[in-house]
Amino acid sequence: MSGSIGHICTATPEHTVQVSDREVIGECWLGDEPELRDKYVRICANSGVKERKFIQPYSDIICERGLSERAVLFEEYGTALLCDAISNTLQENEIELDEVGTLIMTSCSMPSIPAIDALAIERLGLPATTSRVPIFQHGCAGGVVALGLGSRLATPDHAVVVASI
Repeated sequence: MSGSIGHICTATPEHTVQVSDREVIGECWLGDEPELRDKYVRICANSGVKERKFIQPYSDIICERGLSERAVLFEEYGTALLCDAISNTLQENEIELDEVGTLIMTSCSMPSIPAIDALAIERLGLPATTSRVPIFQHGCAGGVVALGLGSRLATPDHAVVVASI
């Protein structure tokens, strides 16, 4: 599979938020800041996104939380989703654990040290020699960057897994 994309697999969080809920969410989240609320509603309306998936109900997500609590949630849920996505990908593409040479992971959610890719490598039993390339805070472009890098790193005996969390 050198330089080519195999099967694309997903692992999806269970909670769905529809774009039609933007008014209710905006009021709940930013009700005391009308300018920000209106901006949020406009951005949602013009984004082209019809629904988003989250690990928690939106009412839990919009509560004020510190970075440490967000980091704990990201490590727990993000690592689980990453492991599921990697497992699904390896199975669908008929790749054995020991064939993985590089894991490229992108995320906008929460930069962490160590990044959750290290936890996923350990949990799944990927080779300890698996190269890690965590990419954070690139938005949707992170996936494009990761795919481009993955195509350059893949060889017939060195599978590259690209995952976006």
